[in-house]
Amino acid sequence: MADLPEQEAWEGVRQLETSDRALGGPGGVMNAPLRNLTNRTAYLKKALDGKTGAASTTTAGIVKLSSATNSDSSTDAATASAVKKAYDLADSKLSSIPFATVSEVLDGGSTEKVVNPKTLQSKGNFYSNVSLLTTSKITTAQFGARFWVDYSSPSAYTLPDISNIVGCGQTITIWNVKDTNITISVGNSSNSISIPMSTVTTLTLKPTESATFIVEQVKVWHATGDAVLRLAPSWSFNPAFNGGWQKLPSGLIIQWGGVSTISGDTTTMLPVTFPTAFLHAAVTMDYTPASGAVTYIAACPGSRSTIVSRTASPGLGGRYIAIGY
Repeated sequence: MADLPEQEAWEGVRQLETSDRALGGPGGVMNAPLRNLTNRTAYLKKALDGKTGAASTTTAGIVKLSSATNSDSSTDAATASAVKKAYDLADSKLSSIPFATVSEVLDGGSTEKVVNPKTLQSKGNFYSNVSLLTTSKITTAQFGARFWVDYSSPSAYTLPDISNIVGCGQTITIWNVKDTNITISVGNSSNSISIPMSTVTTLTLKPTESATFIVEQVKVWHATGDAVLRLAPSWSFNPAFNGGWQKLPSGLIIQWGGVSTISGDTTTMLPVTFPTAFLHAAVTMDYTPASGAVTYIAACPGSRSTIVSRTASPGLGGRYIAIGY
């Protein structure tokens, strides 16, 4: 007795009709439904081969459900009951957690409390809008704010006390649009404001100037902005040259000084050497009132550290301005 031949195929199952003649064999109508089912079975067997083992994190397979909430299995799948038990347990514990207040977070007043995510988000947040500053004392709750000061605002302000600050990077920006100076002072005598090459406890903002105060570390603010650029040590006066120089934020350097008695082409040393290029020189003659001694002086860059001048009336001196970078 032979078995029906098998094909791995998913196909419909033949229905025997009342008019069908009984005929056996591989192609016989009596074996057609059995052949269809046999082919389906072969198809399913091939599809499931190798996939009937236990599932894992890398292999598909049969998954075992579990309602345990204390299992560390990596092959069992949690039931809805297990998920609910875990949720209920976490929810019951949440109410007993001591959350820190905003002031405790910003001032460092707590070391044993949990920080609420919303409180943490507000710490050091930077607001895009600019608000009018109407109170003279700035608080930690205003970290991240940008303020402008007008004629209706006070003329003196106090920064928050950061003696016990947690972390760094919190900012406060102030823009002075008054027509008079304003002063910004630290909130505690132990605090300081760091500016280029120095530290201060009070910073003055002239009209139109602005400054951003950044918490650098405990008790120390770092100040930046055009109000601070004015204080940068980028200028010098040299009595030996009867002049000096100033370096602008753009990198441009302006030098000035006196030219001694000119006789022919006279070379004068500049207070400092231009690092890259000497762009332009201008010299004007000295004049004694009512003397009538007036003439012209020509000048040009000699090198990056000298200026060459000549006058139509030898014996006169003058003053120069030199520009370079």
